[in-house]
Amino acid sequence: MCYQVSFKTEEGKTYNLNLLDAIEIERSVEKLAATCKITLPLYRFNAPLFVQEDIKRGTEVTVCLGYDDKLNEEFRGYVTKIVYNNSSIVIECEDALFLYRKSLENEQFQDITLKELLVHISNQIDPTYTIDCKYDLTYETFTINNKTGYDILKQIQNTLAANVWFDTMNKVLYVVLVYVDKLGDEKYSMHQNVETSSLEYVRGADKKVEVIIEATDSNGTAKQVKVGDSGGDQLSLKIGNVKEKDIQELAEAIWKKKTSDRLNGTFTGWLIPVVTPGYTATIIDQEYPERTGSYYVAGVKTKFSASGGVRTIEPGIKLG
Repeated sequence: MCYQVSFKTEEGKTYNLNLLDAIEIERSVEKLAATCKITLPLYRFNAPLFVQEDIKRGTEVTVCLGYDDKLNEEFRGYVTKIVYNNSSIVIECEDALFLYRKSLENEQFQDITLKELLVHISNQIDPTYTIDCKYDLTYETFTINNKTGYDILKQIQNTLAANVWFDTMNKVLYVVLVYVDKLGDEKYSMHQNVETSSLEYVRGADKKVEVIIEATDSNGTAKQVKVGDSGGDQLSLKIGNVKEKDIQELAEAIWKKKTSDRLNGTFTGWLIPVVTPGYTATIIDQEYPERTGSYYVAGVKTKFSASGGVRTIEPGIKLG
């Protein structure tokens, strides 16, 4: 196994770690930020280690992991805080969401698309970021009042059931319906490259789901759209002043995803193959053939230490 952890300061200096206890990276469609925890020993050669002299909040960090000197970039982001405890130093980091915790100007917009809104926000924070937005949605009105970029992205995630994530390396902000993006394909055999698993196959046809979306137009008139089966699980969203045709399309798309066949639970493999949320994982299981199929990867937790490198993968809906 091999690793490279680099820190780049605002002054342009680069520091590479030459000692390490552990790394833990977590990504999920349920969370806005990809996070990374880098754990260092508290002492080096019987002397205390003080990393805060060179590494501070906002320092850019890049983490690469691999085997036999073949490294893959696993995380790029910014230091949020450094914690000293009785036995170690933990450097906590998050991706480009860190930049979006900046306050925005108070404004009100009329007939603005979601993509136009995101471009406007990003131009205030970091104009080098581009927007990849798969929602064809127009707000009749949208108000920003004492909000940060983080607040707006969290609102979008909650109200639109969106997968909001950053490609920090290429400086792209993605906003897509959960389970829609397809970033790559990998295969897993339960008898070859899976170490442990705790998976349960769930048939979508056995679930009753009703999606209710509520909105209010610019005149204050309430609008409501219902899709699915009453009497089952209910998902309610309030999305503000959005055009009625957009509400119907969104409700139908969410209902379709909620009633798809899926795998609950997780399975654990190694650093190879490389997967992230948004990948398609084809699972082959000869012992439980009903599990065999292609699944959307909803979450990945990567751990790296002297004990080895592993990925714990959370599959989502069945794609085929």
